[in-house]
Amino acid sequence: MKTLRWTPPPRTDRPRVAVLTPRQTDVLHGICLGLTNNQIGRRLDMSEETVKVHVRRLLAAMHTGNRADAAILVYTGTVTIAVRDETRQPAA
Repeated sequence: MKTLRWTPPPRTDRPRVAVLTPRQTDVLHGICLGLTNNQIGRRLDMSEETVKVHVRRLLAAMHTGNRADAAILVYTGTVTIAVRDETRQPAA
């Protein structure tokens, strides 16, 4: 039987930066805790379908294809998460 090993991407001087919304950051935290979409949705008071949308968009922002790789990138420090400021300033 062949053993598969995960090889981290080569480190650079500066980690990649992924700009996420505050809600995508909440969902990513759930992913890093190993929660399912359903569990994340219940914790964040959103539907499982909405969680799936956030997962797809945060994976795209992080340039990764699956949630396990996203968690690994966070834990290894290969990617830095920047939270997008979504506060709206009133029009003057």
